[in-house]
Amino acid sequence: MVLTAMIICCSCEDKSSSIYGRDEIVEYGKYSVSSEEAKPRKNFNDSRNSIYEISNGNFKYNKHSSVKVPGTYTYMPKVKDVTNDNMRLDIYSCNKVKYRQGCETVVYIHGGGLMRGDKKNIQSKPSFFNRNGYCFVSVNYPIYGKPVHNMVAQQVDSIYKASKWLNENMSNHYNQCSPDNMSIMGHSAGGYLVALLLVSPDYSKVSRRIYRNWIINDTAWLDMESIWKRKLDKKLARSSEVRSTNNIHTIMKFDPIGSALGIESLPPTKSDIEKVRALSPIYNSGSMCTHNITRDNNVLVLYQDSGNGRRERIAKAFSNSLGECIADNVDINKYSLTHKQMNKTIGEDNKLTSDILEFMRSK
Repeated sequence: MVLTAMIICCSCEDKSSSIYGRDEIVEYGKYSVSSEEAKPRKNFNDSRNSIYEISNGNFKYNKHSSVKVPGTYTYMPKVKDVTNDNMRLDIYSCNKVKYRQGCETVVYIHGGGLMRGDKKNIQSKPSFFNRNGYCFVSVNYPIYGKPVHNMVAQQVDSIYKASKWLNENMSNHYNQCSPDNMSIMGHSAGGYLVALLLVSPDYSKVSRRIYRNWIINDTAWLDMESIWKRKLDKKLARSSEVRSTNNIHTIMKFDPIGSALGIESLPPTKSDIEKVRALSPIYNSGSMCTHNITRDNNVLVLYQDSGNGRRERIAKAFSNSLGECIADNVDINKYSLTHKQMNKTIGEDNKLTSDILEFMRSK
């Protein structure tokens, strides 16, 4: 039997908070919607409507689980011309009856090369974290689907504003979800944006008070400065046209992969190196030595074993710079998984999942 999806849009906006409130409910599969959460209707002819759990004694893993209906909230005014669900986030609350003392919160930032992706691309993460005593939040940020000037700065800024909104408003909507000592996790490009939020002088001070735990999952862009230089030099050596212009927008005509990953939005010439460094987490983490950091945070850097050692070198360099300059507790782990598996298998019974939960619970 194939479960069909139904979308129900309701006018559920909290008028007391203007546009910064609830404005949509989405129902998937066979659910009845209550005021706070959806529960699966009993259908004894379809076992996939039931919830199964696998436990190894420590954590509860997903086998087959129903999809919970999130509360969707607008955290800042919509941005023109973006292709995804503008400036909104989804909150999947834990069970307030089961967890009467409240739940800590984990915030997820999706990947997609800065050019694609959506907050709904979360696989089984919400049900997994809910069953292990966490509220789960998935955040959208501006996705244009094409290179846009100052795009990365816009994306980091929107995640920062979403974080402040959660810190100030989440408990008003879900009092079982604690805004204290939250964790934030990003995969791929999402991990890159989380790393920038962690070390950027513009955002670090406030963000470190909001988030206690930071999980940066398999991003190759921690040293964005070196990537930008390498692509620029490689293309300059190939083309007289590029040599005459020294312009990365011309370079990307020969590099569709780089363009698809959003690097074309970076400043265009070598004279813009300082602007590029501002978007490089490794460079910024080193510069944080000059800032007065008053609160320790915990950082978990995850990466796949790519075979050539490049991701390992970048992950270790970033981790070392954090430890030297910010006095954080930094852990680093390597896995024999593909880049996609590093995201999609979170919630399954594997070492990646257990490492993430153990990190969050032990800090």
